[in-house]
Amino acid sequence: RADGPVPKKMDEVDLYMMPSYGISDISGAELIARVKEAQVNGTVATLMFHSVGGGYLNVSAEAHRELLEYLKSNEEVLWVDTFGNVCKHIRSSREND
Repeated sequence: RADGPVPKKMDEVDLYMMPSYGISDISGAELIARVKEAQVNGTVATLMFHSVGGGYLNVSAEAHRELLEYLKSNEEVLWVDTFGNVCKHIRSSREND
């Protein structure tokens, strides 16, 4: 279920209406595709998890592991952080423009 598209440009990112993706029983390939879309755009992908392996906004342990392996194998070109830290960075970069 897509709650918002991956932004095409960083200046399209609304910090008060951040496009996000509610994770609900999707594959690792689908998670990775979302990240790759943000990579191509040079923007952000917000993935909302509440549980791994069962529960609300759930992702299977296998899909989660596939995502983490992809992120780890691309750590030199991807920045992974908390939602709060990403928003602080975006806000700070806009103040310095």
